[in-house]
Amino acid sequence: MQIAKLYLKGLVPFILIMLISNYDVAQQALRFQLSWWNVYPIVSYVVIFPAIYLVTRHHIENSRDFEGQLNQPRKNAEQESMRLGSSYANTGMFGVTRIGDA
Repeated sequence: MQIAKLYLKGLVPFILIMLISNYDVAQQALRFQLSWWNVYPIVSYVVIFPAIYLVTRHHIENSRDFEGQLNQPRKNAEQESMRLGSSYANTGMFGVTRIGDA
């Protein structure tokens, strides 16, 4: 049952890709042909999609374990950077600027 749910998650993109790739523009009709281009999405959906989905889900679940262990920024980082001789500081907006210009 678990694998069926996994394939259902990728069914809509797979169907859209198959419809787009099989649409014949010259005749304005949908015509399915088993060509190399159609074999690639089928193999990707059957083999590669579940493997990549399970690996990324595993990495996301493992990264949630480390969320509480992130280093919090220091409260007085600008003062410390000035004391250490840094020429750039965080302005709190977009990017950094020189310490004397802020």
